[in-house]
Amino acid sequence: GTQGQPTSVSLVRYAKSFKIKMKREEIIKELIKSGRYPTKLYKYRPISSQTLNIIQNNNLWFSTPNNFNDPFDCAINSQNPINPVAIRQFLIDNSNGNLNENEINRIVEELLRNPNELNRIVNKAIKNRLNQVGILCLSKEKNEPLSWAHYCQSHTGLCLEFELENDPLFFDTLLCVKYQDNYPSYDHFQNQNQFLELMISTKSKHWSYENEYRVLKLKYGLYNFSPKALKKIIFGFRCTEKNQARIYRIIKKNSKYSEVTFEKEEPENSSYSLIFKPLTADYLEEISERNQESLYEKIKGIF
Repeated sequence: GTQGQPTSVSLVRYAKSFKIKMKREEIIKELIKSGRYPTKLYKYRPISSQTLNIIQNNNLWFSTPNNFNDPFDCAINSQNPINPVAIRQFLIDNSNGNLNENEINRIVEELLRNPNELNRIVNKAIKNRLNQVGILCLSKEKNEPLSWAHYCQSHTGLCLEFELENDPLFFDTLLCVKYQDNYPSYDHFQNQNQFLELMISTKSKHWSYENEYRVLKLKYGLYNFSPKALKKIIFGFRCTEKNQARIYRIIKKNSKYSEVTFEKEEPENSSYSLIFKPLTADYLEEISERNQESLYEKIKGIF
């Protein structure tokens, strides 16, 4: 094509990738409508510079399991029975043609003689693969007092409400966490394609109160979500007026968040549960006026 114009080949490629993307988006929307995906998910956060950046830049960090607070998280009971046929097929499928028949035979014989080495290699491969992926942890519930206590610094933080239908591809690979007493069992030669799902979606029953969902990306790091996906910000009942005002000002200054609303959680008077009260524009303007930014706060981002 001429300078600055796409060629017919690039247009065909774009059309194909767009078609695949649209198809995937439609599938996820259908999963949401049918109830197999939740309509909303929640992210509990303390008030911190990272939380302010999440809102300011509409991105979230997908972490490696190394950084999780539960040392048992993403653990697995790798059981690899000595099956020469399965090992041989595994080597053929994963060597990309770099191993000839004699080399495959030699590796199989060596692994059969030394099963401990086989388990060491498999577990190292699992660990290396797991530490490349990115995982975002979210909750299906906004009204869990333990989550407010643990992840929002004793109700001083906030909770972000996301509506999945407004950014389906961000929540593409969504896994519902299952809670059980023991690590999931796993045979690397029979269940290789399932190990990420098994490890990432299984936790100890001690954490069942979290009602957790996890979004999986193939690489850890920051990923942008559509501002339209952020629908609500819920302040903890101990979140200070100053911090509420700071968050409100960020939202108000960003036209991309024109539909975001605010709530505040409070303990219910007669039971061990939480209630959620909408915050009016008048209240938010009032606390913003009462807690104006200092000169330092206004200019610190410049330097």
